Amino acid sequence: MRRDKELPELLAPAGSLECVNAAVAAGADAVYFGMKSFSARAYAQNFSFKDATDAIKYCKSVGVRVYSTINTQLFDTDMEQALEICRILYNTGIDAFIITDLGLIGEVRRELPDAELHASTQMGVQNSYSADVLSKLGFTRMVAPRECSYGELKSLCDNSCLEIEAFVHGANCVCHSGQCLMSAVIGPRSGNKGNCAQPCRMMYKGKCDYPLSLKDNCLAPRMKELLDTGVSSLKIEGRMKPSEYVYGVTRIYRRLLDEKRDATVEEIKELADIFSRSGFTSGYFDDKVDSDMLGRRTKEDKIATNSTETISEYPKKRIYMDMSVAMKKDMPLTLTGTIYLDGKPQSVTVEGRVPEIAVTHPMNPDLVKKQLVRLGNSSFETDPDKIITDMDDDVMMPVMLINQLRRDLCDEMEKRLSVSGRERVAKASVKTIENYPKNCKTKTAYFDNINALPDSAFDYFDKIFVPLKDYCLVKKPKGKAELGVSMPSVVMEGEQSLIDKRLDEAVKHGCRNMLVTNIWQLDAAEKRNMRVTLDPRMNCMNSYSCSMYSDKGVDNIVLSIETGLPKARDMKSKTDLSVVAYGRIPVMTIEKCAIRDILGLKGPKDKCEYCKGQKCVPLTDSKNMTFVVSGDPENHRNTIYNSVPVWTADIFDKIVRMGLGGYFIFTDESKETVQKVIDGYIHYALPKGPFKRI
Repeated sequence: MRRDKELPELLAPAGSLECVNAAVAAGADAVYFGMKSFSARAYAQNFSFKDATDAIKYCKSVGVRVYSTINTQLFDTDMEQALEICRILYNTGIDAFIITDLGLIGEVRRELPDAELHASTQMGVQNSYSADVLSKLGFTRMVAPRECSYGELKSLCDNSCLEIEAFVHGANCVCHSGQCLMSAVIGPRSGNKGNCAQPCRMMYKGKCDYPLSLKDNCLAPRMKELLDTGVSSLKIEGRMKPSEYVYGVTRIYRRLLDEKRDATVEEIKELADIFSRSGFTSGYFDDKVDSDMLGRRTKEDKIATNSTETISEYPKKRIYMDMSVAMKKDMPLTLTGTIYLDGKPQSVTVEGRVPEIAVTHPMNPDLVKKQLVRLGNSSFETDPDKIITDMDDDVMMPVMLINQLRRDLCDEMEKRLSVSGRERVAKASVKTIENYPKNCKTKTAYFDNINALPDSAFDYFDKIFVPLKDYCLVKKPKGKAELGVSMPSVVMEGEQSLIDKRLDEAVKHGCRNMLVTNIWQLDAAEKRNMRVTLDPRMNCMNSYSCSMYSDKGVDNIVLSIETGLPKARDMKSKTDLSVVAYGRIPVMTIEKCAIRDILGLKGPKDKCEYCKGQKCVPLTDSKNMTFVVSGDPENHRNTIYNSVPVWTADIFDKIVRMGLGGYFIFTDESKETVQKVIDGYIHYALPKGPFKRI
C-alpha cells in the first residue's frame, strides 16, 4: 500500500536516549527502540521505562513518531510481563508496537484494541498473501524481508493492503528472519530471544572462509528506484550502533530523500567510513544474489570507523508554537499555545491567578512577550512578534508567575502530544487458558528427499510430508500414513502463482494434509479444505499462540525446538501438540546460495545444476562440527540443517506419556538409514554417536 505522503517515512534506530537525540537531530521521521526485555537486540543498551517516557515525550513534542520493538518469541511465563510493558508504553504514548509473537498479538488486540501494530520481519512474512492475513489480525504495517528485489518490493507495495516498511541500510542477516535457529542449537544464545551469537559471521572450512557473512545493505545509490516502489517507510538498521552511526547515516538518507536523488560516490564513502563490512551490497534489491555480497569486518573498516568524528552533543530539534495571552481584570490569566503537526492544530490553554490592579507600574505587552519566548530546554520555539496579547492597561502580574505559566503550557503541550488524547488503560491481565488433557499419539515425518522414503514409513508414521514440488511424484504404498505436502518456508512476492498451481495440482491428486511453514498458508489450507500441521519453524512457544492457532483450525502443532520438553509438557492447548523427536533441525533458510561458495563453483547461477539429484553439501566450522546444506535447484535457496540429529528413541515412551506427538525430520539419510531410525524408535534404542536433546 502506498502512503498518501509524497515521501516515505525515514525510520532510525535508537539503542539509547543519546541515539534518540541523534536520530531526531539528523532528521528522522520516526525512531524505534527496544525495552530491557523482549527485544530482538538484547545486547543493545535498550530502554528503562523512564528512558522510554523521556524518549516518547521528546519525540512526540517535535512531531517524530516512536515505535517499540516487542519482537522476540515468548514462553508462557513471559506473557504477563510482555503485555504489561505494552500497556505502560501505550499509556505513555507510543505510536506503534513492532511485534512478532502470535500469542502476544492476540493479547494486545484484546486488551489494547486501539494500539497500532507493525508486523516485525521476525514474523517471516514475505508476500502480499501474508499481508492479507496480517490485516485480519489488526496490523497496519508489514516489514518486508531484506531479500526483496526491486520488482518484488514494488509488487508487494502495489498489491498489499498494508503499509510496507523496507530495510534501507545496515546489517544483512544471511538467514530469512524468524527462521534462524543456528545460534540456539549450537549454544545457549537464541536469536529468537534476542541473544544471537552471530554464527553467520564465523569462519568455515571450504573454498570460501566466510560463506555466510554478508556485507551491510546500502540502498543509498538506489534511492530513486526505491521511491518508485511506493514503500511507506525506510528503516535504518542499527540498535546496537553508537549515536555517531545513527546521526551520520540518518543525516545522509534525510538529504537523499528530501532531494529525491541517489547518493554520490562521496556520500557512499562517508557511509562506509561510518561502518561497513568490506563495503556495501544492494544484491538483493538488484536481484544479483551472488558471491559479491559476501563481506566481513576488516581491520581497514575498523580504522576508517575509528577516524570518524566523535560528536559530543546533538542539536535539539524544536517545533514552532503560536502563543496568545489574555490578562484581564477580574479574570484568570490565560495562556494558549497552538502547534501544527501534519497540518492539524493542537491547542492547549493553561490558567493562572487573577491579575492585580496596577498602582504604579502596569504590565506591558513587551515585558510579557520577553518572558514567554524564554522556552529554554523545552521542545518549542516561538516568535515574539507573533505572540498575541489581549491585556487591560492597568493590570500587573509578577514575572515569576508568568514564567511558571509558560512552563505549565510546555508541560501540558508535551503531555497532549505524547498521548494524542487516548484514554489510559488500567492494568491488563492475560486471559486464562483452559487446561485441556493432552493425548496426542500422532507420529509425523518430513522427507526432504523422496527417494529416501521406504514403504515401511507408511506403516510407522501417521502422516508423511514431502516437498510440495515432489508430491505428485510419490507413489504411495499401502499403509496407514496419509501423504501431505510440506509448503516452502519462503515464498517471495511473485512466486505465489506457481505455489498455488502446484498446491491445486496436489489437491487434485488427493492431498488433504498440509505442513504449514508460514502464516499465509493457513488461509491457503482453509480455502482448499486441508488439514493443517504446524511446522516447528512457526516458532510456537506458548499456550496463547496455541490458542490462536487452534481458533484457526490447526490440527497439530509441532512446537519450536526451543520450547523443550518441560515447557511442552506444561503448555495448554485444545489442539494436539508434538515435539521434534528425531532429525537434523533446519537452522537457516538463506536466499544466497552458500553451496556455490563452499564448493567454489563458478559461472552464472541460472546455469548451475549442482543441486539437482538432492545433493547435500557439508558446512564445517572451526570446531569440526559439520552442518548439512540442502539446495533448491529452482531458485538456489539453501536450507542449513544442524550438525547432529535430535535423538529421543530411548525416551520416546516418556514423550508419549506426556501426551505429546513426535515429529521426525529426514534430510540426507539414505533409505537404509531411515529404516534403522524407525527400528530404533520401535525398540527405544539408545543413541549412537553425537546427538541433540530437545
